[in-house]
Amino acid sequence: MDASVKRRTSYVHDEVFLSACDQYPAVLGRASRVHSLIASYGLLNHMDIIPCQAATEDDILNFHSLEYVETLKMGDSEELQESSAMSEFGLEYDCPLVDDLWKTIQFVAGGTLTAACALTEGKSSIAINWCDTAIFCRDEAAGFCYVNDVVLGILKLRCVFHRVMYIDLDAHHGDGVEVAFNYSDKILNVSIHCREPGFFPGTGDTESVGLGRAAFTVFNIPLRTGARDSSFLHVFLKIVPRLWEVWKPDAVVVQCGADGITGDPLGDSNLTPVALAEALKTILSWNSPTLILGGGGYNVPNTARCWTYLTSVILGLSLHSDIPEHEYFSEYGPGFQLEITPGLRNDLNTPEYLEKVLSDLNGKCR
Repeated sequence: MDASVKRRTSYVHDEVFLSACDQYPAVLGRASRVHSLIASYGLLNHMDIIPCQAATEDDILNFHSLEYVETLKMGDSEELQESSAMSEFGLEYDCPLVDDLWKTIQFVAGGTLTAACALTEGKSSIAINWCDTAIFCRDEAAGFCYVNDVVLGILKLRCVFHRVMYIDLDAHHGDGVEVAFNYSDKILNVSIHCREPGFFPGTGDTESVGLGRAAFTVFNIPLRTGARDSSFLHVFLKIVPRLWEVWKPDAVVVQCGADGITGDPLGDSNLTPVALAEALKTILSWNSPTLILGGGGYNVPNTARCWTYLTSVILGLSLHSDIPEHEYFSEYGPGFQLEITPGLRNDLNTPEYLEKVLSDLNGKCR
């Protein structure tokens, strides 16, 4: 790749894409709020803005089953309401059917595929899609998610890059990606997440290592409730750089879920964006082609704060604390500051527990 392009950053955005992603049921309006805060700080001037190419049905069928896709295309129809497919495919409770669901899914998946293409075509070395969601399995909606855009993005990268490292920083275990690539020795899958009784999805212990020839390509880093920046970074920095050094991937995908940030209604952590930023700085120091995704984040103002700050870190820029006036300025009161104060939950990640996790994982690093 030409030296002048080496660290070029692409950012997926256009108004149709933004409008579609705003309709995603679990995070209504989040896409616009994230984008508006990023724009208010002038960060768009430092990135290549690339319009989203909506995913086609064939794109989505690269991972998802035909039966599931056909059901999604039916939308909130009377025919589907009267069938057993809603329950069969998880299209109820936290994953309700809504108007224009298929269009929304096409754009959510398309954003990640568009970003991945910027890397495979050599147009950028860093590509960002903050409008993706979280992840789930091949033929079932779950955890607010209808499409596994992460798997689709990894598959797109694999068309050019031989080995891909996936790093999931979301508060919830990346079970969908793990299951998808459990038998692939071309994907290194690392997830750092909260794992407690009753915490969704309940998977992701250190004993899961991959299957068959893919043994020791899965590394789960389970944290307990109340993780602080120091606990998170202690285990991350002890394990993840070492895995990269041993594995030497050709490309990296990192999901920067903001649901571990304090104040999130579905997270049980005390994290601030500083923890994710320090992890991201480490990842970017490897100078690998890097696909950066959003994921969870259900306190919308804090998610916008987090991903705006991470965007500045990616670009090597500093931001002032006072949030600029913009369309959604009133939602950042009463302090109107970019920084997020650490939470006050009791951190159950004792030094003894963290050392046990590290000991378990060190025995599997090969």
